[in-house]
Amino acid sequence: MNAKFFGQYEITAGYQALFWYIFLVDNSSTPSDKFFDDFLSSESFELFCQPFLKKRTRGQNDRFLEGAFSREALQISNFRKLTRENLLNFLSDYAKSENWGNDRKDFTTILEQFEKPLKQESAPFFSLISKEWFKKKDNLLNADAEIYIYFMLIMWFDAEKKILNVCQWSYD
Repeated sequence: MNAKFFGQYEITAGYQALFWYIFLVDNSSTPSDKFFDDFLSSESFELFCQPFLKKRTRGQNDRFLEGAFSREALQISNFRKLTRENLLNFLSDYAKSENWGNDRKDFTTILEQFEKPLKQESAPFFSLISKEWFKKKDNLLNADAEIYIYFMLIMWFDAEKKILNVCQWSYD
């Protein structure tokens, strides 16, 4: 699989952020477990799925947090496959959790901005993984995972447009 970085969007509110990365893939690509696993272990995932600020200062500052998941252990089998409706329900239910306090408003602000373009996506399924599904000592989580309040990855492939979308949604 050949994934070429095409662009990214960032939606932020307070200390919470959603980073949306877009990749163009070759015409022979189809959404299989191997397709997603190849991408998760690729240099494209490592180099391009990072906030703008981290990319701009690459090599100048090593104090940025890593993602919550170990790249070596992360596989698509760790994700849950959801329909778009089920993904939106999950995120809506997540926002209704009792543990938010004053931070709920920032999460719902990002969710509202994310929902509109997400509803336009035509993928048959969306793959979601959340740091909260794993225990602290799980080999899937790296050392920085405990710093995040929450950390989610969402991936989907638009086979018609040959676009792979990857979203990292986190609060640290």
